Amino acid sequence: MVPEVGPAEAGQEADDLGAVWGSNAPLLTSLRLMAMAEKAEVSLKMVVGGILHALREAKFLGDRESARLMQTYKSDSALSAFTVPAFAISEVEVELRFAVASPPEVRRKRQVEEIADIKVKITPEALKGLEPHQISTMRVKFSPVEMRVFEEFRE
Repeated sequence: MVPEVGPAEAGQEADDLGAVWGSNAPLLTSLRLMAMAEKAEVSLKMVVGGILHALREAKFLGDRESARLMQTYKSDSALSAFTVPAFAISEVEVELRFAVASPPEVRRKRQVEEIADIKVKITPEALKGLEPHQISTMRVKFSPVEMRVFEEFRE
């Protein structure tokens, strides 16, 4: 059963589940997203952020597995003649269908107008029965940016 959490409680729930499940971050992220999606309304930035997090975790797990396989291939004379399988994520396209649950509120913060997060409905059950003009579609293309790990400059 998926734990019931809303966007406000998602961080605390993740901390509680993380303490129990340890480093199983991809599963934890999926459970958090599923739990939030079951609510009537979910934060659009949490949905997009969750997709980004899942892509980053998938890339990390793939790299970690390739590094593990490299050690196996090095130590096995038969495997050492082959290339180590590795994968790159060149780009991912996501199409998200949603209905805006409530219009965003404009808040004033330090004399600057700021648009609050948009609450949306994303589950098939929530979208079922809505008129086509009430459902929005957002197409997002994610392309990775390569970053290298480096040591900090030492004086």
